[in-house]
Amino acid sequence: FAQDPAIAFLKGTNVVIAGSKPGDVTVLNADPRGKELLRWLPDGSGLSYLVQDDRGAKARLVVIDLTGKPVKEVALRAPKDPPDDGLRFVEDISWRSQTKVRVAGSINPRNCEIFDLDIATSQESNWHLGECGSFVVSPDGKHTACRGLVPPTLEEDRVDVVEIDCKFRGGEVYRGGGTPFRVLAGPVWSEDSMRVAIVERQLRSGK
Repeated sequence: FAQDPAIAFLKGTNVVIAGSKPGDVTVLNADPRGKELLRWLPDGSGLSYLVQDDRGAKARLVVIDLTGKPVKEVALRAPKDPPDDGLRFVEDISWRSQTKVRVAGSINPRNCEIFDLDIATSQESNWHLGECGSFVVSPDGKHTACRGLVPPTLEEDRVDVVEIDCKFRGGEVYRGGGTPFRVLAGPVWSEDSMRVAIVERQLRSGK
């Protein structure tokens, strides 16, 4: 809370909010479903968590107020016919604003997808595909850089690319100027969100 710092955690199927004063504990148990990925809303007015979906979506995002009352419930990546390729599981969420949440998860053991979901409209936007664990958001929050999708090759045969805002949506792709390379560190954004740095090893020369 803005006026009384608190932490929230899951205990079984309950949401527990503990304030800064001794004994200041609230247990919210109105929803008996199993929960994961508990998160505060950006303004501290409520919380969100994920529950399983029994209609084939990857998960359901539930938003509650500080009394445990449901505010919103949205399916994440509901099934389509024909089905979408991509996200297998929802493995992380982070709130970008009071109404928009960023969803992340793997599409196979090495590659991941992230996208933003507007909980008011259930519309997805800002899709990115790349190597798991490599996504870095620019300081201004407007861009994402990542190492590109990793092909199913042996690690010693791997060649990297670095993408800004994902080539599948018209973004920029760095391929080392035609010299095959592997990323050793990065990407890292500059403070003004205008440049991205990496440490690379050129595979032909070893430099």
